[in-house]
Amino acid sequence: MRKPYRLLPAVALAGFLAFLPPSAALAALSGSEYAPLHNTPADRYLQQALPMIPWHSPIPGPHQVLASFHIGPDGSISQARIVGGSGNAEVDQSVLQALSAAGKLPPPPTLDGIWATMVFSSELPLTR
Repeated sequence: MRKPYRLLPAVALAGFLAFLPPSAALAALSGSEYAPLHNTPADRYLQQALPMIPWHSPIPGPHQVLASFHIGPDGSISQARIVGGSGNAEVDQSVLQALSAAGKLPPPPTLDGIWATMVFSSELPLTR
């Protein structure tokens, strides 16, 4: 079973996240799961923590939403925003609601927290 999200490959260092522009980032996600560019504590943290954010599209169909957010030193999620929308406001809003409802993640290995960018992706259900 595929996960309902894909994690954007990124370099994360002490609260700073370098990522591709939304259009390039969506194009770069050709089915790969999280693939850290470096084996830093921040990359390992993102690989473990981001799958803890549950999301299911409220509308069937293929949707991709690119969201950016901050994970504070205590693991709380804040400053969530859509940086690459799906074209459907209800789907985009459901990603923000999932981030808000996720509660606290484990604390990141940085003093200032960490910025994350994540692609939430849903696909059409398979039919027989």
